[in-house]
Amino acid sequence: MDEIWGLLLRIVLFYIYILVAIRLSGKRSIGQISPHDFITGLLIGDLFDDIFWGDQPFASGLVAASVLILMHLIFALLGLVNRRLDRQVLGTFPVVLIKDGKLAWEGLRRERTSEDEINSQMRLQDQEAIEEIKQAAWEPSGQMSLLLKHEARPVQKSELDQVIKGLK
Repeated sequence: MDEIWGLLLRIVLFYIYILVAIRLSGKRSIGQISPHDFITGLLIGDLFDDIFWGDQPFASGLVAASVLILMHLIFALLGLVNRRLDRQVLGTFPVVLIKDGKLAWEGLRRERTSEDEINSQMRLQDQEAIEEIKQAAWEPSGQMSLLLKHEARPVQKSELDQVIKGLK
C-alpha cells in the first residue's frame, strides 16, 4: 500500500512541477510544435515514466526535467538572436509550397509533401484553384497558410463602398 501512495505522490508532484516549468518557459512551448518542442516533450514524457514507476529517484527526475527545460529555453533564446540556428535547427520558419499560382517543387520535396496533400489542405480552406494563390506555406505549427492573389480575394466592404460611391 505504501508503494501505491508513493507512486501517487510522485505522479502528482512531478505533474505539478512540469506544469509550472512549462508555463514558465512561455506560451511558445505549447502554442506550436516544432521538432525542437517535440524532442523536449518526448524526453520529458519518458522521464515521467521513469519517475512514476520509481525507476529513477524523484530528485534525479526533477534535475533531468529542469535541464531539459533549460536547454529548451536556451535554444529558443539563441534562435531569437541567430536566425540561421532558428531556421536550420529549430525549424521555426514557414516552407513555401505554392508561389504565384504554381507549386514550389523544392519546398514540396524538402517537406516530403505530395500534390494530393496540397490539394487536400486547400479544400480544407475552401480553396480550389492553385492559380488563385499568391503563396502557400507549411507554417511551424504544421498548418498550411494561404495568401490569395488580389483578384481572388473576397470583396471587402471598403472596396464595395468605393464602387457604390462611384455609381452615385
